[in-house]
Amino acid sequence: VGVPVDSSYVMRVLGHDVEVLVASPELAEALHVQSPRDLNDVPWIMHAGPFGGSQHFVRPDTGETCDVAWSPMVHASNSTMMRLLAMRGLGFLVIPTYAIVEDLAAGRLVRILAPWERRRLVLQAIMPSRPHPRRRTVMLEALVAEARGIAQVVQAALVPP
Repeated sequence: VGVPVDSSYVMRVLGHDVEVLVASPELAEALHVQSPRDLNDVPWIMHAGPFGGSQHFVRPDTGETCDVAWSPMVHASNSTMMRLLAMRGLGFLVIPTYAIVEDLAAGRLVRILAPWERRRLVLQAIMPSRPHPRRRTVMLEALVAEARGIAQVVQAALVPP
């Protein structure tokens, strides 16, 4: 997570993604959030890491920004659990779209406040700089192809109906 420190490793960009705000359809309908400021008093699901305080949202089409104070109702230690909790209606969730694209397509989760987003992500592989075997090149090319495929599905999921 974050920017790699200077080292003898090399980085290969696999693709890009964006963190978006989602909730179960039932919670979204019940709380009917109209702007990021409405998020200050909603239940949140949060990763159990050292995060907290507030979320910074950006609207890329206008450049508008908004900081939202949050008080998590539930903490979870992995994305799968966070998704499941969100699908059960226990709170709003900020998560990369690659982790929820199938849930969005199936209607188990809905995007809240599109086109607002939390942040843009760079998906990357980090590896030793020494010469590498052909199998690593093959694996990296497969990862890049998969990332491109996911990006197309994500883009389709992010376009409002």
